[in-house]
Amino acid sequence: QGVFNGPRFARVPCDPPHGVPFLSQRDVFMMRPTGRRIAPPKVPRWQLHVEEGDLLVGSHGQFGGDGDLFGRVEYANEHLASCAFTQDILRIQTTPEDRGLVYAFLSTTLGLRLLRTTAVGTSIPSMRLGLLRALPIPTPTSAISAAIDASVAAAVAARNAAHCAESEAVRGRSSHFA
Repeated sequence: QGVFNGPRFARVPCDPPHGVPFLSQRDVFMMRPTGRRIAPPKVPRWQLHVEEGDLLVGSHGQFGGDGDLFGRVEYANEHLASCAFTQDILRIQTTPEDRGLVYAFLSTTLGLRLLRTTAVGTSIPSMRLGLLRALPIPTPTSAISAAIDASVAAAVAARNAAHCAESEAVRGRSSHFA
């Protein structure tokens, strides 16, 4: 049952150090998600935040072209795990041994198209969770699965390192010109 959307809640803006970082659906898929800060709503933490390794899917919106966010998947790295998310982000929690395979598959063109087949609604479709849970996920040999896991782990580590390096560069530039 690890497939769910978060709750809807009021988004009351606040300034650091108060509140929590909040990401909209658009923010999640940016190279450097920034979002905004909001006062923590009165909802359980598991409904608001994600765990590192959860998969985040754009689950509301239009899907008329390849640039649309509906059905896109993102891997929750250590930086995303500290944020609160809009209800428009579907959370997929898998077992650690399946995480890399599911992420890699859903990131493909076929995976995107399969995710989009779960759409219900007219102008702003949503994903139907029952259909989503029934999507076929390939079951490769253990050697291929291990190779996929290693590739996804390396990609996540590289992205985390790039994020840290960029943050450090921005901090250095800011203090240099201040």
